[in-house]
Amino acid sequence: MNKITIGRIAVFIVIVGSVIFSCLAGFEYDSFSIIIKKIFESKVNLLPARYCFGIFALVYVLLTVYALWQLLTDYQSSCFASRIVIALIFSFLNFDLWTLVWMTDYQQFSLIPAFVMLANLLWVMSLFKEQSGDEKLFYKFSRFTFSVFTGFSAAMVIINLNVVIYLLTEPVGKIFLTLQLLATLGLINVSSFWAAYSYKNTIIPWVFNWFLFGLAVRFMFVTESFIETNFTLFSLLVNFLIIILSRKKKRPQTLLEQQIHDHTATIDRDNFF
Repeated sequence: MNKITIGRIAVFIVIVGSVIFSCLAGFEYDSFSIIIKKIFESKVNLLPARYCFGIFALVYVLLTVYALWQLLTDYQSSCFASRIVIALIFSFLNFDLWTLVWMTDYQQFSLIPAFVMLANLLWVMSLFKEQSGDEKLFYKFSRFTFSVFTGFSAAMVIINLNVVIYLLTEPVGKIFLTLQLLATLGLINVSSFWAAYSYKNTIIPWVFNWFLFGLAVRFMFVTESFIETNFTLFSLLVNFLIIILSRKKKRPQTLLEQQIHDHTATIDRDNFF
């Protein structure tokens, strides 16, 4: 058994194990996720509508399919480079630690594993190199899966940050909550801009849009907060503009650029353990 196979088995174990652990933790507390259950119990103001958290199911299905696909395939690409294996293992170990902290009464410390997990996921996204031929479909699926998971995790970390602020500053006035909302919406827009232009990734902004729409729905129909609804809808519009403007058509590659790309892809295939 070579190192590549061991790495694939390790990735399969940590991903499937994390999915199972998260689901079991949620069922124990009569909820799909212990994190979501306790976030709503905190009564923090900056929460999207409950249906938004249904993306948990999509994320877990995508991760499980990815774990099986990468285990059973014999592709030899940069998608299996040692750095990606290490980054994935650290990401999901911190995801488990994040869930574990939320099962305790020390939610204030949950931001530590949350930020470490998010940093590792961004590392994963930066390591994927585009593939061609038979491996192209797997590359696209891998990038889509971890784009959704990274966007979902980033949104959850932002919500987590607001919960911790709420726990540390309760009770607070209306002005503080409005300023907190504006800061959160600004952070989401900046993150979307960064993902779209630095990572050339518009899937992450779309995930943010899902949460922004849910936040607007909750402000509109649950808390009936007119000002907060308008702020959130404006942030949603900004995110749409970021996605549209970042998807400008690229000029075709020259023959020299294509040869450089193919040469780089060949080098990446040899970048294993």
